[in-house]
Amino acid sequence: MAVNFTTGQLAKLPYLTEGGEATIYTYKNNTLIKIFKPNIDLKRKEAKVRKILSGKMPSNVYGPIEIVTVNNQFAGYVMKKVENAEVFHQLVKKKYLKTHQISNKDVLELVVDAGKTISAFHKGGGMLGDYNDYNIMMKGNQSCFIDVDSWGFSSQLSPDAYTEIFMDPKAINANGSISFSLEAEYYNFAVLSFNMLTRMHPFEGTYKKNEKMTTMERMKNKISVLGNHDITIPNMIPSWDWMSPKLKQEYEDIFEKGKRESVLGSLEELADNMEYCKIHQTYYFSKYKECPLCNAKATVATPPVVVQVTTAKKSKLRIAFEATDLRVLLSNKIYVNTNNEVVHIKSKRKMKLNRGEFVDYTEDGRFAFIIKDNSITIYDEQNKLHSTLERMYKTPYQVKGDNLYFIDKTGILAKIQVTSKGNIRVDISHVYQPIFTVADSGDIFVASFYPKKAIIRANNYNFEIAYKGKIREYAIKQDPISKKWLFIYQLSNGKHRTMIFGNKGVIEYDEQVIDYTVSPLSNVCFYRDTICVPQEGNITMIHYIKNLTKEIPCTVIKEDSKLEYSNGIFEITNDDKIYHFEA
Repeated sequence: MAVNFTTGQLAKLPYLTEGGEATIYTYKNNTLIKIFKPNIDLKRKEAKVRKILSGKMPSNVYGPIEIVTVNNQFAGYVMKKVENAEVFHQLVKKKYLKTHQISNKDVLELVVDAGKTISAFHKGGGMLGDYNDYNIMMKGNQSCFIDVDSWGFSSQLSPDAYTEIFMDPKAINANGSISFSLEAEYYNFAVLSFNMLTRMHPFEGTYKKNEKMTTMERMKNKISVLGNHDITIPNMIPSWDWMSPKLKQEYEDIFEKGKRESVLGSLEELADNMEYCKIHQTYYFSKYKECPLCNAKATVATPPVVVQVTTAKKSKLRIAFEATDLRVLLSNKIYVNTNNEVVHIKSKRKMKLNRGEFVDYTEDGRFAFIIKDNSITIYDEQNKLHSTLERMYKTPYQVKGDNLYFIDKTGILAKIQVTSKGNIRVDISHVYQPIFTVADSGDIFVASFYPKKAIIRANNYNFEIAYKGKIREYAIKQDPISKKWLFIYQLSNGKHRTMIFGNKGVIEYDEQVIDYTVSPLSNVCFYRDTICVPQEGNITMIHYIKNLTKEIPCTVIKEDSKLEYSNGIFEITNDDKIYHFEA
């Protein structure tokens, strides 16, 4: 069976989103239509889609359910829509885990669920090829798989894609081609699962003997965080000694000794034997006689001791905000309380936080925003429905003062001024696969990402830069003094690209020599041509023009602290308190 369209009929379908290979449209009965782009090998895709349709996929695999033809030619397929699902990459974000009360046991169970699906696919002769934390999603406590038309089924229908920092280096040939195999899949899943369980890629951290060595070079040379290589692990990464000794040994054998074996059995054993430690508020392998995080003989790193902060007038460090009902601070404007409500700090207004949604407020707290995948609903100060805006699927948004900036479903970046009498809308520009940030000055930095280039608009100038891959983390900041823009993003090989966009239409700096351990990257700040980076116990000041680095000690700084700087004062937002620090 096939669903047939003419070109005109297809054009009338509601557009949802698109990627490098295909465009996605909303269809009927909770389904979507995926239409491949003209540059794709349609014969190969058709063979894969027909192969999938001829078999039976698990219910958590969102693959083809019907072929789609356009003008009687194969063009794509119908697939079930994944609703209220989020990408696995969220599981490496500390604040996301705390906000939604997701434990290491919950993450482990999601990883095991994904591993079982992959194992079942392997038994049928298939291979995924492209392992990464954006291709797997989570819906409640179940994993979900998308982009299945890139999977492989035989040597003739091998996988179509791979992600470099999750790929087995043994499978990457000298000519750049890939030798997909079951053994390579074991390695790929080991990297992915370790990353999800620890919030750290097994070949990251600072390798002191050669800090310039890339993640891929370390993978090839078997220099992981599990070996004896003098690697500094960020203190924001919790100890993984809660794992079973067998699982840790299997990871070490794969990353350090070249073995290729499945870790799924040991993951399942661990998931079936977990006990909660009230002291460390985490789960551990219950076959230990006592919590390995509490046992001094286990040589587990303990959290750093935070020096008590005084509020004396001469003190350079003071607490600017804390609350008795606080679970986690999301920013210097809002926090999540113990009743799972998002609280606006200035006005004390509260809104319930539901899974799959986010809550934000105007600066004064008069208006509240409920952010969903496809919409933003606005409530007035009496919690009455004010208006609802349709947005492009999972695109960025920002609330600045009383203004909301978002991408509408047609791809227009718009500014909405919310008033008691209604909304005042100003369309800014058309964008494509965008990210953007609005500075305190009202200036806007917006980047549209095409398959091989990015078009960036900053300070009334357009910049075209070469680009490929997927952005995993990024930071966009404006220097309030010079009005220059800082743009940092992580490359597919794990390195970071740092760019400075001047206010005279030139890119002043574009290098990959600076590595960042801050998580997320957006926690850096930019002031007087200096990039300020939070690191454990200090603030690192990077002056890119002078090529100088200066470290300022500060006891409360962590690698996931958020920094803001103004008038000689650093504002430091941690999970539990906001500090003001005079450097």
